[in-house]
Amino acid sequence: MPLDGYHGPYFINDITHPVTLIAFLIVILLGGWVTICTWF
Repeated sequence: MPLDGYHGPYFINDITHPVTLIAFLIVILLGGWVTICTWF
């Protein structure tokens, strides 16, 4: 599949990008906070 070889490196670079990583961590923290507030 040609798209797999093209999309692979781009996906890796997108994940390792600092802004994307920070946004990902914020989403996890918000999700965990909402879960805690919902359970308790």
